Amino acid sequence: MAREALSNYIRSFNAKAMVWDRDGLDTDASTTVYRDGLHRAHAKEIKADNPTHYWKFNEAASPIIDYGSGGKNLTEAGSPAYQQTGSEGLADAIVGDGSTDYFTSSLVFNPSIFTWECIVNATSSNDAIFDGRDANNDGLYIQTAASTTTFFCSATDMVTTTNILGAFHHLALTADGTNLRLFVNGIQEDSTTSFSAQLDVTASAEIMRNRLSSAKFMAGTMQHMALWTSTALSNQRVLDHAISALRLTDADLQGDPSLNPKSGYKMLALDGTGDYASIGSKAWQHFS
Repeated sequence: MAREALSNYIRSFNAKAMVWDRDGLDTDASTTVYRDGLHRAHAKEIKADNPTHYWKFNEAASPIIDYGSGGKNLTEAGSPAYQQTGSEGLADAIVGDGSTDYFTSSLVFNPSIFTWECIVNATSSNDAIFDGRDANNDGLYIQTAASTTTFFCSATDMVTTTNILGAFHHLALTADGTNLRLFVNGIQEDSTTSFSAQLDVTASAEIMRNRLSSAKFMAGTMQHMALWTSTALSNQRVLDHAISALRLTDADLQGDPSLNPKSGYKMLALDGTGDYASIGSKAWQHFS
């Protein structure tokens, strides 16, 4: 029953996204027309939740426009490559070289309650995806580790169980005032209650560069970074965004009909608890 419920949900969600794909392009007020394909559905999912900041990274040149309500455009440093191949094979992403390319913004927020998400294909380890720290090492910091993404949160690190290097993944982080949760492709992989105002972004933020170690840059591709500065999206909405971002299928999340899970994926908990049950040697999300 759980498997059938999950399959039906994902198929129904993708059917809705297909209607969006068919019914016309997503056009922004700037007259930038978003390309046809699955990311139109993803853009609509993000916009439906009224993000404070939303950067698509599909521009032909700097600046990267903020399509959220916050109006914080990103400015390039170095020479990032624009309109490069993204997760659906279209020229709608930016690529950093891992040595000089990054973006800056005068972004400021207090993240006791927030949501951050992005589509990333990182090819370098131990490099920054998002860095909002100050000189005292306080602030939200997200980086790639040797084979995973590590979210640095105050004195406590959260680590994924999925290798995110070398392929497109939807990454998300939510804080509801009590719990800080980490998601990869819509599935919660870690959480902590040990976070505080040390996550504040008090001056500015840098994208794709470690601001406290200027020689460390992220190599790889980035698309669709969004930030809600006073909203913690539910686990269900994070999943919706991940499905629309990568057009995940029930096979991606569940495995094949013989119940052999695909590597790196788990069953989903539609009750929003993030709990999972063990089937054999695999960790599968369960339903209430």
